[in-house]
Amino acid sequence: GLGVAQDLDRAVRWYRKAAEQGGALALDNLGCCSLYGWGVAKDPAAAVEWFRKAVAQKPDCWCALSNLGRCHAHGWGVPRDLEQEARRCFREAADHGEEEALGWCFEHGWGVEKDLVRAAECFREAIDKNAYHPC
Repeated sequence: GLGVAQDLDRAVRWYRKAAEQGGALALDNLGCCSLYGWGVAKDPAAAVEWFRKAVAQKPDCWCALSNLGRCHAHGWGVPRDLEQEARRCFREAADHGEEEALGWCFEHGWGVEKDLVRAAECFREAIDKNAYHPC
């Protein structure tokens, strides 16, 4: 809660209302809630579906693409698939301005040759764009 008491149940209700009106970011936030169990039962498979809905609603929703890539990279709610799905999601997220996602690929060697120098460059670009999310 920024400026208010934290209430995850209430946050989920508001995200659902926004999602019903077509909000891709709300769909992505519902995915995060499901992935981590924030205000709802932890359900990685449901999270993947929320992220997919967000991308279907707004194909350049880099945050949902990035989150979907992380699910594929770690095998959360879907079979682990670094070579195709995770890399595709991260690359699309990066193409829409999410350099951090590409940095993860280089940092961990997900679908690309591991390259910590290139990873650091991607993270610096994300920071320069105020788009770095260290979570």
